[in-house]
Amino acid sequence: MSALLTLTLSAFAAPTVAGGGVCPGPMTVEVHGVTPGGNFAVLRSNQYGTTTVPAGVCAGTPLALRDAAPPNQLRFHGVFAADAYGDREFELDLGPGGCPSKLQMLDMTTCEPSPARPIYAAPTCVPGTLIREGVLGDLLVAPDSLAITDHGLTAILFTFGSGNVLRTYNPATWAVTDTALAGIWGMNSAILWDAAADELWMYGTSSTAGGFARHDADSLALLSTGTPVAGTGSGAIDPATGNGWFGRVSGNGVDVYAPDGTHLGTALGGLWAGDLEFSEDARYLYAVDRNTFDVRRYDVRGATPTEIDAWDFSWGGVVGNPYDLAVSRQQHVYGLDGNNERVLVWDRFGRELTTWDLPVGSTPNTLTFDDATGRLLVGFYEGGTATVREYCGY
Repeated sequence: MSALLTLTLSAFAAPTVAGGGVCPGPMTVEVHGVTPGGNFAVLRSNQYGTTTVPAGVCAGTPLALRDAAPPNQLRFHGVFAADAYGDREFELDLGPGGCPSKLQMLDMTTCEPSPARPIYAAPTCVPGTLIREGVLGDLLVAPDSLAITDHGLTAILFTFGSGNVLRTYNPATWAVTDTALAGIWGMNSAILWDAAADELWMYGTSSTAGGFARHDADSLALLSTGTPVAGTGSGAIDPATGNGWFGRVSGNGVDVYAPDGTHLGTALGGLWAGDLEFSEDARYLYAVDRNTFDVRRYDVRGATPTEIDAWDFSWGGVVGNPYDLAVSRQQHVYGLDGNNERVLVWDRFGRELTTWDLPVGSTPNTLTFDDATGRLLVGFYEGGTATVREYCGY
């Protein structure tokens, strides 16, 4: 399969590097944040280190790659032109001698380098293979949302008896810590992690109203709250701006909020969003349309989102009921088909990649993808017990 590697300059509020390649073999390299219409160079070394550009218009610019005796010498892969957005996509095959390796991109106009990005060896596990499972405690309701942060696996759970509880897990041992949180409204609570700011956004709904609260991801201190103009039904954080995009509980439209709770406006007026997910490079927004049970992909780089792809939430002629979406750094789209108890996987163009069945009667409710391990985590509610199962991703 072709892998996706993304190198990003500081076009975002905070510099971000996304993705990971598979080596040896062909991969699609995406570069973002270059001077629009300008040129950039791609360089490689087998190791991280400290060196400088040896010659040319950017001579002397520090790089995060090692330049030493073979096989650890600095290698030059050529100069490419960015498009009008400062983006470029191209194919690269390093061959067996190029693994493992690190890539770095250099803007030839500003001489600003991207962070160096590792290219990993190909995974050995088969997609859909169950790696392990953990029992996460007896609950009154299902785990509504899962999120992976630098502080471990996190789930937000709403219990009728004690209100909203943030239950955090040690991913190695499944040890549980519960923290009661204020600022969440109603049922169907969910959690988002803003990696750049290291903050957790919690949001909840009732049938007609909703709201969200923003917490420090480490201390869990409450930072701000917001009361949307309509009930919040799904949400995602824009990596480029840090703004929260929230679908509505009933009816069309996505409301956009600044981190301080200010309502910035409404987008996608024709979409009843069952779930929302941004690609990590902030170029695309993926959404489930509850009106049609389609998955839709939007280009969000312009002033207004533009739909560029749409496909049925189905497989093998069986139409699914979309419960949740997750998008990996490689922009593989994972869909949770709750009614048919299965996971569906597409590429970013909607082409079917693979599917696997979940245990019969397991009541799957939510999923998230861990880019650090390449694993998909699925949350279940089985007979009053919350469980998480970890599967090998695609």
